[in-house]
Amino acid sequence: MDTFNFLSLFLLTSAVGCADVPLLTSDSLKGLLGKNITFNTTFDVARDGQYMLMRWTFEAVGSNLDVDVLISNKDKLIIQPPYAGRLALNQATGVLQLSGLTGKDSGRYTLTVTQSDLTERKGMVALEVLEPVGDVTIVWSVADVVELNSTVNLTCIATGSYLKYQWSNNSAPLVADGTHVVQSKSGNVLTIKDVWRTDLAGPITCQASNELHTKTSGPYNLTVYYGPDPVVLRWKGYEGLVFKTGSNLSLSCASESKPAATYQWMFNGVPVKDASSTAFSLNNMQQSQSGIYSCLVYNAKTKRYSSSQNASITVLEPISGTTITGPTSLLFAGNSTAQLICKAAAGTITSQKWHKDGKPLASSDRVNISGSALTISPVQKEDAGQYECHLWNAVNSNRAAYWMEIIYGPVDMYIQGPKKVQAGKELHLKCEVSSFPGVTYSWKLNGTVQPVTTREYSLEKTEFKDAGTYTCSATNLNTTVSNSADHVLGVTEGPVDEGLSGGAIAGIIIAVVIALAIIICVAVRMRRSKDIPSPY
Repeated sequence: MDTFNFLSLFLLTSAVGCADVPLLTSDSLKGLLGKNITFNTTFDVARDGQYMLMRWTFEAVGSNLDVDVLISNKDKLIIQPPYAGRLALNQATGVLQLSGLTGKDSGRYTLTVTQSDLTERKGMVALEVLEPVGDVTIVWSVADVVELNSTVNLTCIATGSYLKYQWSNNSAPLVADGTHVVQSKSGNVLTIKDVWRTDLAGPITCQASNELHTKTSGPYNLTVYYGPDPVVLRWKGYEGLVFKTGSNLSLSCASESKPAATYQWMFNGVPVKDASSTAFSLNNMQQSQSGIYSCLVYNAKTKRYSSSQNASITVLEPISGTTITGPTSLLFAGNSTAQLICKAAAGTITSQKWHKDGKPLASSDRVNISGSALTISPVQKEDAGQYECHLWNAVNSNRAAYWMEIIYGPVDMYIQGPKKVQAGKELHLKCEVSSFPGVTYSWKLNGTVQPVTTREYSLEKTEFKDAGTYTCSATNLNTTVSNSADHVLGVTEGPVDEGLSGGAIAGIIIAVVIALAIIICVAVRMRRSKDIPSPY
């Protein structure tokens, strides 16, 4: 009972007589082992008058026997031997102070005041002596805690009476959820089931307390071993995983783990010797190093492994020394078959294309493309030209060219020259022919062999006897084929009316078209300005 409530009760009950006022201010007290306790009273000699006898007795817990503590009157104070040196009594008020509390002091204390009229007033108070809180420590059930595998019991051990426990994580009250984190009924045992790495990140403390004393343990940090987590494999400086021979490559892998994990690089499922760090380098790579690379990570505490994704690395030799081989004999149009073979001196070929005269070449009725071979059967004169073979792989490309000649002809013959010529004027006739290789020429006039063996037949002055039919014959010595063309020439006495030239005729046509366009444009404008219907 606090002072205010006691005074209120005292003032209220004084109106109906002191007999109704409790003699002691409290009916129960708690004291701390080794400390002092004071039993306060409502009695006062100055107000209540001199008493005849004042007596304090003690009944130990479970004894049912009162023993004297002290007896006092106005002249004398008697303290029983077990309490000698530990008691102090205010003889005017009966207030008793007991020092050096022990566990044996717990029990019921009774104050009896016998007044002059032989009436008695009694008050009783129960004292509970509490042991102070001490030696608060945390002990744990397992030494190595593995994430998701371990269940941990943290026990708070402390000395003291009537203890209560409060757990804290990083100074914040720790609240058990009853499933993952469970607190015992007594409160001093904390159980974490299937521990996570984030559980009780700490520091963890336990506070033990009773009504009179509180003490906190030292900090405890729960170490949870975990991992290795999924491994991330990276390669630096490259988008793809295809390299040319002689290249360098750096690989790295990383995984969250506690404690730090150990690493082992694998090539096609086999451990790579002396490759046990997070980084792995391949220098001056060769084709034999193509394959599957991965990183295997192991945690010695959790006994767990984790493997990275696979990196499929391809090392290719660049293509070089590309050449085309072709027929070794002459090719005749309409009779021969030509086969071109494209090869590279070094490198791996993954794709190839053929071109002719700079344009892509595809298979057709006569052309067959099969891998590195191009076959044309039979060849024709238009198959002559430059052939290119383009070779590719993922690291480079290379090409080669081949010129192919087709023997044909002579074909498509005609003689270019005038139909008429004035006597005395020059004459120039030209024998046009398509043939490879070149041909030999011979000329005839009206069936008579002429001394001309060139492509052109020329006369400085034409005579009347030069009129007639000119025949040009051409022979291809390779094909042994001959062909001829005729041209009829007339010789006139007067000037030759050759009519308008082609250029003049074209000029006239252009002028007529322009004039017609002008007329149409003017008519349209007049219609718009005068709203006159156009005749066009």
